[in-house]
Amino acid sequence: MKVRWSSTYMMLNRAYELRDHISKFIMELGCMAKDSVTAVKLYSLAPTQEEWKQVKLFQKILGDADRSQQCFSSETAPALHLGIPALEELHAAWINRQVKTGYERFNRSLQAGLDKIAEYYDKTGDNDAYVFSISTSTILSASCVASICFLSLGANEAYGPLPAALVKGIAMRG
Repeated sequence: MKVRWSSTYMMLNRAYELRDHISKFIMELGCMAKDSVTAVKLYSLAPTQEEWKQVKLFQKILGDADRSQQCFSSETAPALHLGIPALEELHAAWINRQVKTGYERFNRSLQAGLDKIAEYYDKTGDNDAYVFSISTSTILSASCVASICFLSLGANEAYGPLPAALVKGIAMRG
């Protein structure tokens, strides 16, 4: 079964926010139990303070991933060029968490995540899309200036029609 970490992150945020109400609800269920065996089983479901601390630590780990994803997830502007910096930031955050006190229980999971980040990172070495996205985002953000400078310097004569047409086309979209 695939686990969607972002859904887990949101669920844990909400559960932690409502932790007092969750404990109260479980205690009320225990009080309404038909027999003492059932009541004891229900009471044992109430998370301990230590378990809530672990939830909080797990929230922080998933929060790192959420912030990273938000860096290169955009509905309004190209964001592929932000992918590698976001992966590097997530990698650094999880490396730091691995050595922090309290995160020992999560070390195997953190390592699995770090391995997956390395796998994604390695894929960028064989793909020109990332490099092109960096240059495109840079060109798009300064498209008017670039096209004026490039064309006014006689780019057509110096470099041929293809680079001049590329810059002119990008400037028209930007």
